[in-house]
Amino acid sequence: MEAHTLELTVHVPEWVPTHAERDGASPEFRQSRDRLIADGHTDCWGCALAARKVPAAEAHHFGVEWCEWNAADSDRVLAFLEAIDPYGYAAKMKGQPLTGVDDIRNLLMLCVGCHRGAPRQPVDRAAEPGGYEGGGIHYQPWPAWLAERLRKKGG
Repeated sequence: MEAHTLELTVHVPEWVPTHAERDGASPEFRQSRDRLIADGHTDCWGCALAARKVPAAEAHHFGVEWCEWNAADSDRVLAFLEAIDPYGYAAKMKGQPLTGVDDIRNLLMLCVGCHRGAPRQPVDRAAEPGGYEGGGIHYQPWPAWLAERLRKKGG
């Protein structure tokens, strides 16, 4: 079958537990984000999967979003973060419990497009081989978001 774009309308039910309103970034979030940057994690993790070097502008809650933290089992979240461990902090901090949702192990550095970019019209793959039709991580299911970034060039 020839390559093509499939457009779906997907309704994903997401249960959001009771949580306080977040009034900006917490001190721990700022400290964790600043540490990522100081340690050299200044490129977008999503674009890096596609072998593209794009500056990261934002930190994303990776394992559990802040609004879902109150309902999360922190031991299970930690096990997930230790299994994925994109920057190696979980391995370095082995045995230390999570401090909360803004723990450095729960953050990924992303460019605006990979983080909260709205879905776009199909892109010209010859002109932009790494173009992301589906938008940012907040607009796509995780497998589709990854697949877009892991596809072959021109594929």
